[in-house]
Amino acid sequence: MSEHDRLARAAAIDADEAAGALRRIAETEQRTREAVYYAGGSTILVLWGITWVVGYTITCFSPRQANLARAINALAASGMMLLGYARSRARPARWDRRATYAFLIVLAFGLFTEWLLGNGRWREISLFWPVLAMTGYIITGLWLGRFYVLCGSVVILLSLAGYFSSGPWFSLWMAILGGGSLILGGLWQRRVGIRG
Repeated sequence: MSEHDRLARAAAIDADEAAGALRRIAETEQRTREAVYYAGGSTILVLWGITWVVGYTITCFSPRQANLARAINALAASGMMLLGYARSRARPARWDRRATYAFLIVLAFGLFTEWLLGNGRWREISLFWPVLAMTGYIITGLWLGRFYVLCGSVVILLSLAGYFSSGPWFSLWMAILGGGSLILGGLWQRRVGIRG
C-alpha cells in the first residue's frame, strides 16, 4: 500500500460522520443567524419598550392624553421602519419591501379592529395592541429564533394577567411589566447578538 493510499484511507469518513459534521455546520449556521438577528432586533425591542413605558404611563396618569400616547406609538412605528430601512442600506442585501407591507397590513387590521371595538372600550384596546404586536413576534420567532417566541409569549401572558387582575392600574401594569419586559429582552439580545 502506497503512502498516498494510506493517507486517503485515514482521511476518509463514513456516512454517519459526514452527516454529523453537516448537522453541526447547520446548527452553527442557525446560531449565527439568530445572533445576527438578535443584535439588530435589540434596538427595536428597547425602542418599543420605552414607547410602552411612556405611552401607558401617560394613559394611566392622564387618560385624556391618550391621543398623545397614540402619537408616540406612531413615531415609534415610523422610527422602527426607518431604522430597518437604514440598516438594510448598510448590508449587501436589498430592503425587503414585504416586511413593510406585512407591517402595514397588521397595522390596518389593528386599526380596523380598534374601530370595531369602539373608543369606549379603552381597556380592551389597551390589551389588543400588545397581543397583536407580540403575536407578530411569535410568528417572527418561527423563522428568526426561539427568543422571539418566548418574548412574545411572556408579554402576552403578562398582559392577560394584568387585564384580569390589575383593576384600574392596568395601564401602569403594562408600562412596567409590558414595557419593562421588552426593554430587558432588548438588552439581553444586545448582550448575546453579534455586533455589526
